[in-house]
Amino acid sequence: MPTVCVVFVTSNFINFAAATAENKGRGAQFVTSTAGFQDITLSFDQRHSNTSSRFVQVQYTIDGSNFIDIGDRFQGTAGDTWFNNRAIDLSSIAGVNDNALFGVRVVAAVGANGAYVASTSTSTYSPGGTWRFDMVTINGNVIPEPSALGLLAPAALLLARRRK
Repeated sequence: MPTVCVVFVTSNFINFAAATAENKGRGAQFVTSTAGFQDITLSFDQRHSNTSSRFVQVQYTIDGSNFIDIGDRFQGTAGDTWFNNRAIDLSSIAGVNDNALFGVRVVAAVGANGAYVASTSTSTYSPGGTWRFDMVTINGNVIPEPSALGLLAPAALLLARRRK
């Protein structure tokens, strides 16, 4: 699958919200054009510190400013641990394909009690907790040119005739 954009991020993301404030308001944002691509997917590796938010929500935008939740929340159930190959399939969302305003963000989400929960059960959530990202990859397939599609039909017909 051709890659739309690859971002290798190895720096810390810090300065999260207070324990009961700004649900899904802070995290990492990645904006890239998907013009000329379809069947978009996102994958990434993420490391949680002991006191960082346990719950992670992925969101997407098709207009560059309004973000919509997608998929189930991920959980970082242990601190100082990498969670590899987290993946979201956006291919069923038509507005994501061939879109110059496309973007995703990975944000901290509160738990069922309305407050952030620490990744490690023996720790207390802290706005100073950290996340690290690596191998953030947005993939897609090139949208075939209409003229190329017109050439496929005669080629398929020729192959069908040869098999007879």
